[in-house]
Amino acid sequence: MPIKSSVMKLHNIQDNFADHVGQDETSMDDGFRSLFKTGSITLENRMSVYRNNVIKSLRDAIIATYPITGKMLGADYMKKLARLYALDHKPSQANLNLYGENFADFIADFKPLSKYPYLPDLAKLEWAMNECYFASDDSALDPVAIAQLSANDQANLTLVLRNAVRLCHAPYRLDQIQSLCAGDSAVTALENGSCTILIYRPDLDVMTIPLQPYEYDFLKSFQQPRNLSEALEDFTAQHNGIDILPMLEKFFSCGIFKIHQ
Repeated sequence: MPIKSSVMKLHNIQDNFADHVGQDETSMDDGFRSLFKTGSITLENRMSVYRNNVIKSLRDAIIATYPITGKMLGADYMKKLARLYALDHKPSQANLNLYGENFADFIADFKPLSKYPYLPDLAKLEWAMNECYFASDDSALDPVAIAQLSANDQANLTLVLRNAVRLCHAPYRLDQIQSLCAGDSAVTALENGSCTILIYRPDLDVMTIPLQPYEYDFLKSFQQPRNLSEALEDFTAQHNGIDILPMLEKFFSCGIFKIHQ
């Protein structure tokens, strides 16, 4: 029992400390101050050091997760924006690789950037890429093994998108913005229009490829487990005249499906 009591006390102290790191000096009450010894350096100054280090770590995590957004804004502006976000958004978990999920919403509500309506969608694309990078491993569908199945077994296959697969739809040409930031000389100006993008991680690196709207619709139907035969029938009925075989070969070669057990 004494051990349990001690652990709980330490846990409460840690929670209390974490709460105060995210606040200014005026929030430090007598109960919090009593946890620390007095010294030549005031508690306000000591807490300020912790606070600055924490905010800098959160700011740097945002900058690392959203490099394309950072290029569009410029390094100095991105640092300031990421710091503002960090001041108002505490991490919900210890893994900073997964910090910043709602950064796109923060940008959308940030009035100085209202003249750049594509930025929130760009941030959503980058978050999807981040999710793919850190998604748990799983096994891709093996097209060779599928080809060896009987027609009946193939018809009964239930597939779903793999863990490291995301789909993006935006009313702006995010694919061209991405190419521009990567230094692609083939893209000289941004076109008007929307885009649909496949984001996936075949091995260690995250890849993005533009999709036709009908390809996007087909893949979106596999965000939940779905019978392959039924999906093909629905696609053929909705997109008469489109050859489905090249599309299937493309997606199977990307390794974005897995068998739902």
